[in-house]
Amino acid sequence: MNAKILHAHNKEQSLRNAYPLSVADLMVHYGKDPVLWDVHLDIESGCIVGVMGPNGAGKSTLLKAILDVIPNTTGVIKIFGKPVKHQLHQLSYVPQRESIDWNYPITVTNLVMMGLYRKLGMFKRVSMAERYACIQALETVGMSEYGDAQIGELSGGQQQRVFFARSLIQDSNIYFLDEPFAGVDAKTEDVLQEVLRMLKKRDKCIIIIHHNLHTAQKLFDQIIFLNGTVIAYGPIQETFTKENIRNTYAGEPKSFFQEF
Repeated sequence: MNAKILHAHNKEQSLRNAYPLSVADLMVHYGKDPVLWDVHLDIESGCIVGVMGPNGAGKSTLLKAILDVIPNTTGVIKIFGKPVKHQLHQLSYVPQRESIDWNYPITVTNLVMMGLYRKLGMFKRVSMAERYACIQALETVGMSEYGDAQIGELSGGQQQRVFFARSLIQDSNIYFLDEPFAGVDAKTEDVLQEVLRMLKKRDKCIIIIHHNLHTAQKLFDQIIFLNGTVIAYGPIQETFTKENIRNTYAGEPKSFFQEF
């Protein structure tokens, strides 16, 4: 094997061995106040990871820092061994429903198609294959019959499913979801869980901000307990313990811990 081929082979092997997401020594400030500090994470493919902690713990800030939406004070974030700015095509993000302007006049189909913006740019025409991918994504989340509906006409759960469809059409390797189960109906929760299991089978990396401790063990393979810094991180069976919950939610009233 000549040197050029060997170099290419070693580079490809190195990328395969790199974690989908690595965070080292991350610190984020809002003004003078640190919101996150000393955050170290290595997250594998093929697992669903929950990020849990009290209000103000820095959960959404962590996602935004990883996505390069907000600047970090210190730290190195790598996606498959490369800086985030070179790997944005690997990432999908489903924001909190409360952060969306649902009065914006756009149809369900057009909203899902926005997931192709990075691939198509402003002016490239949508192909038949891409239109079919949109239909498939809507079918996956049980929303194919609503393609022509205005997004503001839908229920909260239906809106969340459409945003899931938008992320699916991107066919990314890492999915970031900010409180996807908050305020949704039982049908939507079932659909979203099935989609997450499908993504896991495809060896995707899924990172979810979640607030309900009662459902965490059902949803996640691994869990990150966060309160400014990482209190604990690891497999759910080992990490979801009374001690870690108490250390993470230390400011909560005693009644909060009675069931844990």
